[in-house]
Amino acid sequence: MALATVVIASRNRKDELLCALKSCVSQTTLPEIIVVDDGSSDGTSESVRQFFPKVRLIRHERSVGYISSRNEGALAASGEYVFSIDDDAEFSARDTIAETLADFTEECIGAVAIPYVEPAYSDEVRQFSPTQTEAMITNTFKGTAYAVDRKLFLKLGGFRDSLLHQGEESDYCIRMLEQGYYVRLGTAAPITHNESPKRNSVRMDYYGVRNAILFIWQNVPASMFVPFLFGTTIRCMTWTGRPRRIFVRALGVLGGLFEFLRSSREPVSNTTFCLFRELRKKPKSLRELKNLK
Repeated sequence: MALATVVIASRNRKDELLCALKSCVSQTTLPEIIVVDDGSSDGTSESVRQFFPKVRLIRHERSVGYISSRNEGALAASGEYVFSIDDDAEFSARDTIAETLADFTEECIGAVAIPYVEPAYSDEVRQFSPTQTEAMITNTFKGTAYAVDRKLFLKLGGFRDSLLHQGEESDYCIRMLEQGYYVRLGTAAPITHNESPKRNSVRMDYYGVRNAILFIWQNVPASMFVPFLFGTTIRCMTWTGRPRRIFVRALGVLGGLFEFLRSSREPVSNTTFCLFRELRKKPKSLRELKNLK
């Protein structure tokens, strides 16, 4: 059984996916690889079978969304740790998986935020630990570059399917933090995220706002609920001055409020929420967090 499983959810990005898979099979620690083809119509499944016959392929006849697809991949995985990269990302170094596995130094580390770079925007490496000498803890990870403890991930129910698209990372990580587990900043060479031009900006605007509102409902303690709901709504509406984007984001706010009627509310404690916000502003060492207990 492989120690690591890489799960890639993909839809109609055949060429980008093949590059991602090439980087996976080049790792020094060879992982189990699972591709979840979420209803592609561009020959994705056929290409995976042709060029990477050892890759496990799960195919959907119709799209269910990448969040549900990642959950399905994690459930099917045999590895102790599940890695996930977007289908338009790739490992830039051959030892990224090996070095990330080494970052799981303690049982309380439930996830590793793997460093990544988006060259289309900048050369800045994100999610990178400022020190190699001790574990540094942050609040969440980027969906294109992370590894999770599979057993813990499944125990917590994985990502919430109700989010559909975007925002699943913070929601999962705050629930994980509530149970006493942390996200460690990674020390490996960065993953390269070559953001695909096929991304739907309207959909990203809508679900980005919808799920930011829904995050408040599902996770924020009662004593902070109203001010954070108000503040998040205002912030979401003032991100851009373009009329079309404002309209889409207004629909996102309404969509999030509507989901209040269908989604359960399981807020974290005040202590967890405050720590989550502190870690967002600045990482803390694991040693420091243990001393706080």
